[in-house]
Amino acid sequence: ETGEVTTFQVSQLALVNGTLPATIGRLTSLERLGFLRPQNLIGTIPSELSQLKLNFLRCIHCSLNGTIPTELGRLSMLTTLFLGDSFDKTRYLTGTIPSQIGRMTLLQEFSIRNARLTGPIPSEIINLWNLTALYVTGNKMTGDIPPLPANVIKCEVAGVSYNGDFPEENCFPNIDYRPVCSHWSQNCRGQE
Repeated sequence: ETGEVTTFQVSQLALVNGTLPATIGRLTSLERLGFLRPQNLIGTIPSELSQLKLNFLRCIHCSLNGTIPTELGRLSMLTTLFLGDSFDKTRYLTGTIPSQIGRMTLLQEFSIRNARLTGPIPSEIINLWNLTALYVTGNKMTGDIPPLPANVIKCEVAGVSYNGDFPEENCFPNIDYRPVCSHWSQNCRGQE
């Protein structure tokens, strides 16, 4: 019996050593899973997380490595996804942002900062109607920036090598580009 654990959060003060086990998928009532600065949390993100009812997933300033499992696209109740910012500068998330991210239609905040992700932001991001914040700063991503959902008000893509201009359809009057997209802002009418 796994009980009814709905929230599991570990802060920087906790002494965590080891990996995030695949058996976490047995906590079927888990809604919030958060790790903030547990420097000794290592290994990959288990695909078994997709079996949960998560609405919040934060694993930042950990020492996770490997790819983002495509199965995370099954987390249809997820509103917040924060990954990256590895504490250990020899371990990073790698690969691409899976296109399955577009299935997370309730997602409001999406952050994968300072990892080693490559490839483009998937065009399926347009399906994230509730998205208000997108942070992919400090990756090795390339390609075109796809159209973003209309609700996006914060967008960080600094340090990323993208082709061309920031798409005109992304030039919403309420979006805040200033600190992070300044090299594209001159291409947006009304943006300075």
